[in-house]
Amino acid sequence: MSGTIRQAMTPAITRLREHFDEIRPVLDAQERTAEGIEMLRTRLVKVRRIVNRLEEKANQWQDYIRGLPVNERQAEEQVLANFAPLEHHYAEWIENAHELIADIEIVLAESEDGSTQSDLSEELGVGQNRMNQSRRPQVFVNEGQTPLNENFVRRNEYNIPTHLPRTRLAEFYGDPLVWPEFWQSFSRTVDSLEMDPGLKAHYLIQCLRGKAKRAVLGYRPIAEHYEPLKDALKRQFGNERAIRDTLHAELISLPMANESVYSLRSYVEEVERICRSLTAMGRVEDESIVMMAIKNKLPKNIILELLKKEKETKATWNVDELRKGLEEIVTLREEVQRCAQTFSKSVNYSQQRFGNNWNNNRGFNQNQVNFRKENFDRVFAVHSGDGKAKNTKKFEIFCYFCHGNHHAEKCEIIKATFLRTKILSEQNRCLLCLRKGHTVESCVSRINCNICKERHNKLVCPKLYKNGENKKDFRKGEQVNHLETSENLLTIVEKPKEFEEEIKKQIKKNEGVNVNQLRENILKIEDNGEGNVVLMKADLMLKERNNKINVKCFFDSGATVNFLCNEIVEKLKLKKLKRTELGVVPFFRKEPIKLKTSCYSLEVLLDNGNFEEIIVYSINKNMMPRFKCADLRTNEIVCANIVPDMLIGMKHFWRFFKRIEPLSDYLFKVETTVGPIICGEISGERFKKLNKKENLCTILSSNTLENEELNNYWSLETIGVKDDPVCKDDKVALDLFNSAIRRNENGSYIVKWPWKIERDSLPSNFSLAYKRFLNLMDKLKKNPDLLDKYEEIINNDLERGVIEKAERKKGEIEHFLPHHPVINTKKVRIVYDASAKMREGKSLNECLYRGPIIMPDLAGLLIRFRVPKIAMWADIEKAFHTLELEEEDREVTKFIWVKSTKKPISTQNIQYLRFVKVPFGVISSPFLLSATVRHHLKKCDDPVAKIAKENSYVDNIFIGVESANEAWLAYKRLKEIFIDAQMNLREFISNNMELNERFPLEDRLEKNKPKILGIPWDIFSDKINIVFPIVDLNEKITKRIVLRQLASMFDPLGLASPSLLSAKLFFQSLWTKENKWDDKISDENAIKWKEITNSWIVDPIEINRRVTDIKSKKTITCIF
Repeated sequence: MSGTIRQAMTPAITRLREHFDEIRPVLDAQERTAEGIEMLRTRLVKVRRIVNRLEEKANQWQDYIRGLPVNERQAEEQVLANFAPLEHHYAEWIENAHELIADIEIVLAESEDGSTQSDLSEELGVGQNRMNQSRRPQVFVNEGQTPLNENFVRRNEYNIPTHLPRTRLAEFYGDPLVWPEFWQSFSRTVDSLEMDPGLKAHYLIQCLRGKAKRAVLGYRPIAEHYEPLKDALKRQFGNERAIRDTLHAELISLPMANESVYSLRSYVEEVERICRSLTAMGRVEDESIVMMAIKNKLPKNIILELLKKEKETKATWNVDELRKGLEEIVTLREEVQRCAQTFSKSVNYSQQRFGNNWNNNRGFNQNQVNFRKENFDRVFAVHSGDGKAKNTKKFEIFCYFCHGNHHAEKCEIIKATFLRTKILSEQNRCLLCLRKGHTVESCVSRINCNICKERHNKLVCPKLYKNGENKKDFRKGEQVNHLETSENLLTIVEKPKEFEEEIKKQIKKNEGVNVNQLRENILKIEDNGEGNVVLMKADLMLKERNNKINVKCFFDSGATVNFLCNEIVEKLKLKKLKRTELGVVPFFRKEPIKLKTSCYSLEVLLDNGNFEEIIVYSINKNMMPRFKCADLRTNEIVCANIVPDMLIGMKHFWRFFKRIEPLSDYLFKVETTVGPIICGEISGERFKKLNKKENLCTILSSNTLENEELNNYWSLETIGVKDDPVCKDDKVALDLFNSAIRRNENGSYIVKWPWKIERDSLPSNFSLAYKRFLNLMDKLKKNPDLLDKYEEIINNDLERGVIEKAERKKGEIEHFLPHHPVINTKKVRIVYDASAKMREGKSLNECLYRGPIIMPDLAGLLIRFRVPKIAMWADIEKAFHTLELEEEDREVTKFIWVKSTKKPISTQNIQYLRFVKVPFGVISSPFLLSATVRHHLKKCDDPVAKIAKENSYVDNIFIGVESANEAWLAYKRLKEIFIDAQMNLREFISNNMELNERFPLEDRLEKNKPKILGIPWDIFSDKINIVFPIVDLNEKITKRIVLRQLASMFDPLGLASPSLLSAKLFFQSLWTKENKWDDKISDENAIKWKEITNSWIVDPIEINRRVTDIKSKKTITCIF
């Protein structure tokens, strides 16, 4: 019967995929058309019909399986589990179809509600009239503010021509060198206008990014803060002395210029840029130092010419005269080079195309644009028929690529096609005629490449070194050395196999070539004995959520996108942003290669502790290039051939760079935000060849990340006896917290979210939250009791001031938290999902620092709990709701709810709420609470506060004393301390019964066996209990199940470690077998595991809380 069901489901899934292919482009389109909306309505009915049929067949199949005998049921369940038509499981097709239906419904809702102009419909993309309204000229003023002066408006309308595009406010990232131009721009556009200072402060804060934004944390967009805000920015970034010092340092650190005109011009441009910046700040100070710095990086011949010029003027030069003299020298050399290039190119071309007697060649077309009508006999030497020149005149020969004294076509240094193309582009040359000032598209030359007949110069033809030109012959025993170096292959995203086939054709007729080494020859840089070029490689730390991994990254300026190996994608468990197809055009090919790949977002750890977010595309590692790089892990420079795990292209290439420091003529150290990188050519004397067995590349295992996490499990027992590395993220989060925390008028604390990225980067996820809200209401209406409790919780939070009513703010930063109920045996709790995000966006949790985790202190706190005679614990009531959020940060904690649960859902029955206090469920909330408690206790100059600070764990406070009277005094003092911060300390409990009776009822915890940080504590006997987990032995036993049951034992102090030794040894033995994580273990092993878990069925182990009475006995502590 299941065969019939499968036969019915397969064609239905085929039709479903066809609908997917046709509907998705319409959904992803930026503009909606009437035809597209109508098509979505029609396809929605068809997709629903297919989904209903698939679900019906799936239910029939399940019923059929349940009716089978036990011995046949397992086989049929396996068939069901493996049924994956069109490469996806049928359940995945159904799930994707439901998601597609939901997306279609949202788009249709947009089109239907477009005329209401409501808040809801506008957010969903409706309200096209806003575009037309925005085109009308308007003068905007603040609500309640007097309109701007009429003359002022007329003046602005007169000064700003209407045909000019709108200017955008400049952004400032904290670079002092950019501050003058930023402030002038902001002053012209905002500061000089007659408007409310609060609005100016708002615009100024919106322009700040990165370091500049962090420097003014605490300032708010209000009128009173505008002037102090300006002063703070000018004081930190507008310090002229600091800017001068920075410019001087930059001038001194410029790289050496060589004799080539290209190098001299680059150096002059950098000097002019720095000197112009210095001059703009007034008179150049320390002129002698500046002049010495300029001369110090020039070749001796240039310095000699400068000294001659200065001597001719019979006056001592200043900086301006030195700059002028240097400019004249470089300009003169450029003029000479331009003439030499024109002459040598014309001679070379004419001789090649028309032979020696080219003037008499009948094929010469006098009307061709690239030939002038002048008498060429005046310029070039006339050759006789025997090839000897009667009148020879020497001209300077110049290479475009390496600036050597030879023709460009004979250049043996720069052979790579993409390097030649890049150099010519940087020189602003046409890739066809090689003249400056235009491109191939606008070139009037009619001559094509004489090698491949395409429209480019033969110097940049990919076939130049493939058709036998300038190739060395193969000899027996020699490797292939005429191939282009791997520099060409670094931007090729193509299987090496295709290149192998191409190269095999070239070497087919040659003897002595080791074909087995072909792949290595293609992918490595050949050593020609003159030197070795090492390319840019860096070791990066990648992070996505809680997953981190080290990778080897290649910085490729010839690539346009970033790539990451599939193995790393799997290890980081990256969430797919979208599936796409890239058209990659490698060298050696004209047509693009279609590469199906997925897009992901991840973060790169920088040296300063911050993270740089980048977008990457997945790729197989065998498609990555092999190249030579310098290993920086040793004191001497050692090179290695590696295949990188990651490739960063031009989009993010320069964002990592700081400066370049020359180590020799052709070797450089590049300072980047991820550490120093060695690149360039290493001379043969210093180059240290690799041993063939040496391999410095990262070996990627095919095991999942779960295998790596086991290393932590088998390390020292996790009782805090391990290194506690200081996380850079934690330090940044703590600095942000300390700079932003403040107190309200009533004494309560106000905090801000520790933003990891700019707040502006957080997208509005209204569509997602609204869709989740509709699903929630459908479930709640099926359970009226649950709906009433849900509404009661929200109303209670509204009355207590935990949340407040909010309004939609179109065009501004806002974010919504989807929510759902969690039900346990005692009560209903609402959970807010700060990890929810759109398909191509970020969640709130991803935009915030988690902050320091105090888990390494847990073992120490429990040990201190076992020392004193009287142990007293307390808890902060509704601790998270004692912290107030800053106004601007409340906008990212909005959520959707109904105005009345009795009425149907509509745009009129929806309200928006937001958190006033810190919500539970955001990744930073535990850190903010713990940090605030410690901050408050640190400010109190009291011995009790000091003890409480050292023994606080989130909202739990522990105090250890030696007498009941001390405990009572500590209780009263703690109440006073926390009331000062508007926090209520309650649920006091101790092992002294008289003390417990003295606690007021509202502050007392009425439990005989409370749990202290997860460990049961009997206050009458003053013993702590070790409870073994209850294991379900009826489920299928796999390695995953064994690990889960073993890890369910909560024993932070390791007191039960001897009892768990046999279980851990058993789990280790499973790794000698070839079972996968979810494969059933053998019957023999299953019996052993049951015997081990049966031994756990015992009464809880009781251990005295207090280790010993230190005062009454001599104590010796042994630590192993």
